[in-house]
Amino acid sequence: MPGYLDPLAVSIEAEYTRYLDPDILGKIILKNFAMNVLGLSEKNIRVPVSRQGDQGNYKDLCDAGIRIGSRSYSIETKVSRHVISAKSRLTSVPAQRWNFSKLLYSAGSKAERCDYEILFAVGINSPGLEDSREYWRYLHNLRKLELADGRPFDFSTWPHDSAFLTRCGFYIMPRSAIRVNQMDITIRKIPRGKFDEFFGWGSDFLRLKELWQRAIITANATLLDI
Repeated sequence: MPGYLDPLAVSIEAEYTRYLDPDILGKIILKNFAMNVLGLSEKNIRVPVSRQGDQGNYKDLCDAGIRIGSRSYSIETKVSRHVISAKSRLTSVPAQRWNFSKLLYSAGSKAERCDYEILFAVGINSPGLEDSREYWRYLHNLRKLELADGRPFDFSTWPHDSAFLTRCGFYIMPRSAIRVNQMDITIRKIPRGKFDEFFGWGSDFLRLKELWQRAIITANATLLDI
C-alpha cells in the first residue's frame, strides 16, 4: 500500500514511522533497547507520556527512568537523523552528521536540563525529512546491503521492533562525561570521533551492553561521591 501523503513512501506505515515526533521516538527506542538489549521487563521501565516530561530538576521528570535491582537511573533521550553539511558547496562532498543538542541546558538560556544520569542519544541511519525522493532511495540502497549480508529488512519496521535497532547508532554516556551542550557527529569519521568511546552500532548488542554497564558504574560512583 503506498503512502497517504507522500507519493514516494512505500507504505502508510512507513510514512507514519518517518514522521514520529523525535521526543516520542527517542522514548520508544529506549524502551526497545531496554527490553531487547538489556533484557529488562516492562515494569522496570518508566516513560512519561508528556512531551514535557523532562522539565524541572527532579529525576522523575526526566525523559525516562530505568530500574535495575533497587536502583533507578534517570535517562535523557536524544534522536537525530542525518544532517547534511556543505549542501550548497558544489566542490565539497556533503558530510552526513548526527546532531544532538541541549545536552546541558535549554537553547537561549542557562536553564539546566533535568538532573539525568545517563544520556541515550540515537543516531538513525537515514536522511532527514526534507528530501522525500532521497529518503526512500537511501532506504532502498540500505535494504540491498542488508539483504546481501543475510539480514532481513522491512521498510515498515516499527521503532518498538528489535530490528529497528540495527538501523541506528547509539551514544550511551554518563552525565559526568558530557562537557558540551551539543554533539556534532560526522558519521564517516566513526570510529575515530571525539565521543566514540561511548558509541556502538545497533547490530552489536554486546558492545551496547558494555556501554550501558560502563555508564551504570560511573553513575553509581558519582552518587557515592555526593
